[in-house]
Amino acid sequence: MSADDAPSPSERTAEPTLPGASLGAGVGAAPVGGVKGGPPPRSSRWPVVLLVLLVVLVGLPGLVLTAASFRATDLERLNAEYAPFHQVPEVAKAPREACGLNQVKVTACEAARATSRVTQEVRFPSSIADKGLAELSGTLTLPQGVEGLRPAVVLIHGSGPFTRQLEIGGDLVRKLPQPFALFDELTSWLSDQGFVVLAYDKRSCIRCYGSSSFDPQRFSFDDFETDARDALRYLAKRPEVNRRALVVLGVSKGGGTAVFVAKDEPGVVAAVSLSGLLEGFGKALTEQLTRIAEVRKGQLDYFASMNVYVQQKQYGKCLAQLEGDAYQPDAQCLGGGVTQRALKEFDAKSQRTVDALLALPVPAFLSQGTLDRNVSPELFMGLRERAAGRDVELHFIRGMDHSQTDAFAAQNQLHPELLTRLAAFFARVPTPPAPLGLLQSPHEPAPAEPAPAVSAPAASAPDAPAPAPDAPAP
Repeated sequence: MSADDAPSPSERTAEPTLPGASLGAGVGAAPVGGVKGGPPPRSSRWPVVLLVLLVVLVGLPGLVLTAASFRATDLERLNAEYAPFHQVPEVAKAPREACGLNQVKVTACEAARATSRVTQEVRFPSSIADKGLAELSGTLTLPQGVEGLRPAVVLIHGSGPFTRQLEIGGDLVRKLPQPFALFDELTSWLSDQGFVVLAYDKRSCIRCYGSSSFDPQRFSFDDFETDARDALRYLAKRPEVNRRALVVLGVSKGGGTAVFVAKDEPGVVAAVSLSGLLEGFGKALTEQLTRIAEVRKGQLDYFASMNVYVQQKQYGKCLAQLEGDAYQPDAQCLGGGVTQRALKEFDAKSQRTVDALLALPVPAFLSQGTLDRNVSPELFMGLRERAAGRDVELHFIRGMDHSQTDAFAAQNQLHPELLTRLAAFFARVPTPPAPLGLLQSPHEPAPAEPAPAVSAPAASAPDAPAPAPDAPAP
């Protein structure tokens, strides 16, 4: 998680002028002692010797520090800082009459097994079209070979102007071997589990919608929450979807958004937050930089940690302007067109995320990795006590990073334990009976889109998580 849709302030470094840089100016001058071509007097060699010693004494530590900057994060050491845990509420063990969200009823409830998937390019209307974007574009993925109206999932982005694929290159801890299309991988897995899935281009994606889609003076972080709600309402009108069995799944900052959407949106039966932002945005932004600075400092990478502290100071200066006489609502301080008003409103709302989580009327699944430093490990661990007695699952997964990948796997892949735990969660959330008839809402069913459908085979055993193919936020 980083400043949403706001590039970090550029950091310029000037190359320092080393003391004594002009010592070489005497090279080629008239020889000392007046003997052309003869050796210089013994006393004249001392400056040269001192200069060599200075280079050795200063240069070697500098070389070591420079080398430390290129050293990858010690994942084994970082992974050992926190112990993994799994907390599943007692209510999850209670018997239920209906099949789970990723199950179908044959003679008994069995895992849904899609035989293939079909994708459609879709557009759905925005309820805040006055802000410059009348429709959002996305991909609807439909599981094949699974009878009946199916539960549906909306995927919610984290920070950054991402496309529907949510392709990422890594997180604050490590760079991924190759770019990783997180939403594509999640969509494939969810579709194989029998879900209809909608992933859409974020409204802040200028290359998706053009510059006219973003008006800094009218922008609010709540716009992203509104888009997720509009996506759910679109899904509720699809003839393939059980509109009483909707799921919101958010990643990073989107994990916090999913909590607020699930709190009161009709038809939502479960909320999933993967490495979610669960605290005030300002606090999270500055403390994540502190965490990564300490990680790099622990590896003697003082150059990187110093650079991070400089960035933290810039963010702190921006956040300090949100209070008192320095507050100018229409002024920008975070970059990317984010106004102080938008930032202040979002910081205040995000501070209430945990309270909203604990008040959810539906089951919730929260996960985070032991390698994740984009969000607070201490906060996640503290949820064990606060969430006790509520229908909230907590999974602190060994070896998983903020990209939701297994950091110790040879290839990019969704962490297998994440998929195992998520499949078990969906299996214990009962599927409400679908409304009778084909019409899924008081509105007309969504018309077929003109874009051709594309079929893809499903995994052979969708209920048993398998390594994701080669295709990381934010």
